Amino acid sequence: MVDYSRYRTLLIEKSDNGVCVVTMNRPEKRNAVNLQMHQELEQIWLHIAEDDEVRCIVLTGAGPAFCAGGDVEGMETRSFRPQGPRVPFYMVRRLISNLLEVEQPIVAAVNGDAAGLGATLALFCDIIVMSETARIADTHVRMGLVAGDGGVIIWPWLVGMARAKEFLLTGRWVDGREAERLGLVNYAVPAD
Repeated sequence: MVDYSRYRTLLIEKSDNGVCVVTMNRPEKRNAVNLQMHQELEQIWLHIAEDDEVRCIVLTGAGPAFCAGGDVEGMETRSFRPQGPRVPFYMVRRLISNLLEVEQPIVAAVNGDAAGLGATLALFCDIIVMSETARIADTHVRMGLVAGDGGVIIWPWLVGMARAKEFLLTGRWVDGREAERLGLVNYAVPAD
């Protein structure tokens, strides 16, 4: 049996029927990913993959947001840059690689806005269910950055190159209904 008690920024709830709900739990920061959450998101997929009791995973966010992406405040104070002046991109690769290696299906329950890394996390899940009123965007460009956490790969796969370029170069938000129509997500459902 896997011990999930060490996680501080993720809530892990397992049901008797084999469903494991992973909730990003920094609602006061719209579930923005700080260094601790990033490290926990890298590790959780390895632990769940080893858990024979888990048959399916649901990834969601606490509070009104799914995930606001990287913690900009942490980036500004450099607390999110443990290796010096460079952003540790190997951490992002490891997070996405670990997520993709999980054999159990992962369902993203996008309950609220998903931006940047938050959008990438949702879009790399196997099935994406999004609130009709939630929004999704790769907002890196709005901060003067390029999509460096997997968005540049997953958006073209899901919506085609022309539309992906538009979204990645403008940071335009898409609500759940439009995301479903574009094929970006599987289902848009009422928020409740």
